[in-house]
Amino acid sequence: MAARTRRGGDVSVSLRLETVAISAGRPAPVPDGPLNAPITPASALHAGGASGYARDGHPPWQALEEVIGALEGGHALALSSGMAAATAAISLFPAHPAVVAPEVAYMDVRRSLLRLQDQGRAQVRLVDVTDSEAVIAACDGADVLWLESPTNPLLGIADLPRLCAFARERDILCVVDNTLATPLLQRPLTLGADVVVHSATKAMGGHSDLLLGATVVRHRQHHNALHEAREMGGATPGALETYLCLRGLRTLPLRLERSQANAAVLAQRLSEHPEVHEVRYPGLSSHPQHDRARATLAGAGFMLRARRGPLARPPAGPRSHQATRIGSDPAMARCGPAGTTQPLRHHCPIIKGKPGQPRRRGTLYENGAAQTACLLKGIPQDPPGEDSRRRALYGAPD
Repeated sequence: MAARTRRGGDVSVSLRLETVAISAGRPAPVPDGPLNAPITPASALHAGGASGYARDGHPPWQALEEVIGALEGGHALALSSGMAAATAAISLFPAHPAVVAPEVAYMDVRRSLLRLQDQGRAQVRLVDVTDSEAVIAACDGADVLWLESPTNPLLGIADLPRLCAFARERDILCVVDNTLATPLLQRPLTLGADVVVHSATKAMGGHSDLLLGATVVRHRQHHNALHEAREMGGATPGALETYLCLRGLRTLPLRLERSQANAAVLAQRLSEHPEVHEVRYPGLSSHPQHDRARATLAGAGFMLRARRGPLARPPAGPRSHQATRIGSDPAMARCGPAGTTQPLRHHCPIIKGKPGQPRRRGTLYENGAAQTACLLKGIPQDPPGEDSRRRALYGAPD
């Protein structure tokens, strides 16, 4: 996949996205100058520039925004977290909008949208975004279409080319959370989306050491409005976080390649395991949107879900308790954000309800499920027998 960018300040050339991730956002080449944008912790800036105060804009952010913008094909803005990015995108909504949103999506985004409805400030129509006909029907009279694909945590695949084009034709503001796919697997702006949202805490940063978010837009007026939302809301990123995220982006192509390979191997092995009832991974033919994923994504991604069957029993022996927990080796016990070099594993309902609060309409629960992000931990590619399979699933014997 190629992107348009500029090199040398004057020549426009077509570069592969992997090259953009490495080469964009570099300081101007001057003798004895740094190859990387330096960390610049500063709040007060000398007068005479575009900002004067760091909350209005800070040059160290621009390198990161240049890379993310080039990867997505739009104007990027760095914010303090993924939820800050989502909140800024929500600020683009018109007054009292009708919002079509996924019934299964990142929990806190979903909560934020439903809170608008509870406050009488929006009408939210929750829909299965993998059902394109249902989404299109729900968009009748809608002002905003919020999409997420792959969805978090069920890994459903929406028909983004069709839905983004539909929203554009109907002049519906289209927002796509592209966190789990990353711009290396899909670029929603090229499909017609107006706003792309990222939690850069996850795959972009990649090392479980930062909180950061980003928005990317096609139109300059949206970028200006988001910039004002960041400034007035105080959702500015830190100098260290932007530096770490930019460093993480340099290795995103390699990390994504390895994590997808690991995910494919683990998904296949889990699907063959007698205690596993269901495995959801877009790269498996058993995934309900497998063909759509092959047609719309450049890869199957690094996330998978597995669920033990209701009749499953843990194997007997001293490791029986551990064996009930998929991927229960010591490395997997130290969980990090999805898409980072530290493997992630959840054993919890897919959407948590708050204690003491009534269950909301559309809240889903799926007990016994494990959600795993497969990253750089090595997985043997061709196990010779059952012993190797069990080592990959449960860790080395005590």
